[in-house]
Amino acid sequence: MTGNHFAGTGKLLKLYLRRDRIVLPIWTLLPVFLIMGQMSFTKAMPDWQVFLAELSQSPVTSAILGPIVPLSLEGAILWRGMVQASIALMFGAALTLIRHTRTEEASGRNELLLGRPIGRYANLTAALLLCCGGSLLAGLLTVAVLLGSGFAGNGSLVAGMTLVACGCIFAGVGGLCAQIFEHSASARGVVFGAYLLTMVAMVINNM
Repeated sequence: MTGNHFAGTGKLLKLYLRRDRIVLPIWTLLPVFLIMGQMSFTKAMPDWQVFLAELSQSPVTSAILGPIVPLSLEGAILWRGMVQASIALMFGAALTLIRHTRTEEASGRNELLLGRPIGRYANLTAALLLCCGGSLLAGLLTVAVLLGSGFAGNGSLVAGMTLVACGCIFAGVGGLCAQIFEHSASARGVVFGAYLLTMVAMVINNM
């Protein structure tokens, strides 16, 4: 493998940033807004401890979301907020990566790029950098929001880095599917299937 295989990665990344100037902020900021919404919802309930304790006793809810640990305001916010935020970030990263790789290749637009001095790995690398960078930004913003709301530093950092890991892992899943499957619809379908498998594993763990 030589460095020429990655030639033009920076230029492609700049191109993708310009093209995603609307879509990228949406799925990057959505997890932060979901957690902020969960904060407002939980703090607005005067009897949130009783409500969430009763809700967590439901077998279905416990299987999907698991127990509230600890049963505190912070635990209650992250109990639901992290699940919603991670889903938004995982699909945002995976679908964006598929769009910049398999979808572009199927439409023929990649042929215009490959006709220039672009390395064979530049397209996938630039898309991975874009999606992982967006996931990192979402995680750091989440840490800042949690710290600003009075959360503990260690817990805020773990929550934010968990979101980063979710986004980066599913960006990798999307990249793998884009390389394996010929059609972007098939790649997206496998991404949704991979998410369902993670949900099954989580439910089994919670049970």
